[in-house]
Amino acid sequence: MRSITFVVARADGFYPTVREMGATARKSVLHINVLDDGTMVMLARVYGDPNRIRQLIKQNSNAIDHSVSDAGDGTGLMYVHSRLPGPIRGILRPLDEHEVFFESIEYLPEDEIRVTMIGETNEVFH
Repeated sequence: MRSITFVVARADGFYPTVREMGATARKSVLHINVLDDGTMVMLARVYGDPNRIRQLIKQNSNAIDHSVSDAGDGTGLMYVHSRLPGPIRGILRPLDEHEVFFESIEYLPEDEIRVTMIGETNEVFH
């Protein structure tokens, strides 16, 4: 088994809400799943004002449903069910094409994400 970590940048970002959160909140994705209907569900750890995060999700036209918990210490969990944006679809493609899974997906400043994938040694890691 091998792992690989890489950073992906997009000038137009990956998801509109992430850019709008800016310094208000940061998140790291704990789990993401594409459903049969082409939508996705995501569970993420968030850091920041939960009310601001809820407000930004409600403003996003791709969001279908969501829930944001508040641990009381500036952290919480965020569940989002949304239509799958094209840029995210590209990041998730290796899950369907190879025997790999994501260990972590972390949003970084400047419209970048750091992805760590784990799987059997195959062409995806070469």
